[in-house]
Amino acid sequence: MKKKKINRDQILYYLIFFVTCCVSGLVGGITAATSETEYNPIYIELIFLLSVVIHILLHEFGHLVFGLATGYKFSSFRIGSIALVKQKGKLRLKRYSLAGSLGQCLLIPPDTDNDEISYVMYNLGGVWMNILISGITMLIYIASGFPEAWSTGILIFVFIGYAIAALNGIPLKPGEINNDGYNTLELKRSPKARRSLWIQTKINSLLVEGVRAKDMPEEWFEVPEKEDMKNSMISTMGVFACSRLMDMHKLDEAEKLTEELLAMDSAINGIHRRLMICDLIYCKLIRGAAAEEINALLDKAQKKFMKSMKNYPSVIRTEYVLSLMIENDKEKAEKQLLNFEKRAKNYPYPADIESERELIEIADKVLSEANK
Repeated sequence: MKKKKINRDQILYYLIFFVTCCVSGLVGGITAATSETEYNPIYIELIFLLSVVIHILLHEFGHLVFGLATGYKFSSFRIGSIALVKQKGKLRLKRYSLAGSLGQCLLIPPDTDNDEISYVMYNLGGVWMNILISGITMLIYIASGFPEAWSTGILIFVFIGYAIAALNGIPLKPGEINNDGYNTLELKRSPKARRSLWIQTKINSLLVEGVRAKDMPEEWFEVPEKEDMKNSMISTMGVFACSRLMDMHKLDEAEKLTEELLAMDSAINGIHRRLMICDLIYCKLIRGAAAEEINALLDKAQKKFMKSMKNYPSVIRTEYVLSLMIENDKEKAEKQLLNFEKRAKNYPYPADIESERELIEIADKVLSEANK
């Protein structure tokens, strides 16, 4: 994969973030200079970080509130690596993290897959919540006259809220994952994208309940037309199609389709691309590909990604097979298995864990037969 140049969306995204940091520091400095209260710089930094954390929580809570208000049902809510999921009618705490994502709220859509599915309130609910809470906080501050010592914290909190709303609401493709505004724009433009959103959320909710991809309706996993793959919401369906082939152990087909999609001019996001390469490496190892072919896929960016996602089940599985078949390091492979079992205990998608265990068993069987 070629390293992508920084695009205009990235520049705007980083500019907003930079201005946020500068203005927050300026607010703190001016308030400290004009106030009788002495402010420690560390206090201002802590307020900045705390405001970011609170607004991220509020942002995801906004997706939840506005999604539920438009007919969606709760599936999972994650902040950082802590996830609250609903399984078998009960709420359970799990651990799950995704590089480039600080939080995520996933809901179950209404039982209709037509293109009239409500998507604006669900997708932009987080943006509206940040704006709403920041506005209410500012009004209360102006009306009630909080103590002077609170001024810096409140002003920074309000500004951070508006900044996070802008970072998520202005349609941008800043990096590996599109923001809420961009996703909403793509959904508005395409009925196929809206149906893809419905399918994706349905698939996710069933995975949480332990239903395997191979046991879900086949029509949900149709590979999109080449032109449709340029829409990021639709292109995800191509990724899911590859994942289902992996779950069905149709590894030759999975390898072929994965290579086709990776070579295509598509809107598949960076995280999905890197995870697909992990699956591609696995498929090639199982069919006995040479080390040179594998190393060609393990470029610097892929290694960096796999390190950042070292606790993700499919990455662990791929690292395990690499340790055995390329590095011939049984001790390292054993550590990977221990890590897999450790992560499996609190992973929110039991269907994925079951599937990954089978793929590990396939690798063990292939290696055992090769050593006979």
